[in-house]
Amino acid sequence: MRTRTRRATLSALLAGTALMLTGCGTFRETLPLRSAAEMIMLSTAADRAVDNLPMSWAAGRVVYVDGQHLDCYDKPYVLARVGHSVLRAGGRLTGDPEEATAILVVASGGLSVDKGAFLLGIPEIPVPVPFAAEPVKLPELPLFKVSTYMGKCKLLCSAIDAKTKAQIVELPTCYGRCYMRFWRVLLLGPFKSSNVPEPPPTPEDDDRQRPAAPPPIIGEDSE
Repeated sequence: MRTRTRRATLSALLAGTALMLTGCGTFRETLPLRSAAEMIMLSTAADRAVDNLPMSWAAGRVVYVDGQHLDCYDKPYVLARVGHSVLRAGGRLTGDPEEATAILVVASGGLSVDKGAFLLGIPEIPVPVPFAAEPVKLPELPLFKVSTYMGKCKLLCSAIDAKTKAQIVELPTCYGRCYMRFWRVLLLGPFKSSNVPEPPPTPEDDDRQRPAAPPPIIGEDSE
């Protein structure tokens, strides 16, 4: 009887020691404030707005791109994209307005992302818990859910003669849009549709998708 008691006590001590020695490790994870998807959507909307901007007037001119009235996300990218269009049209760029023969003033009426959602099912429900600082949130149960993210850009530009300060040509207000849409059906998904171009695959992506080679067989002669 005493032997059984000692064995039970020893087993309990060993189990307790194992539990105390058991640990877990975590790595500190940091993420940027803005996601890559958001930034790519905004740059895509800006690309499409600039693509709608007539640039034939810039051919043969030295253009200074004035962005002092451009107040939006990713301002450097928008200015670089406008300058790229000037170069493609046959113009030249300068960083000094005194050297320019034409000034292109760029202003933004909006560059951001809108979100819309539709849910058919049970939404997320907060459940109060006694003595708890915050209620416990029961997850939503969607039968059908659609989440849409719409990137929008509006640009107003003016082409001005650097010497006379007169308008060279009347430029239209330019708009650009793109979207990403995600579906969930009966807890399946998400399924994605989008008109945002995907980046081309890289060799690293090909390596990750390529199946691993089978391990060599011990004792097999190599050719």
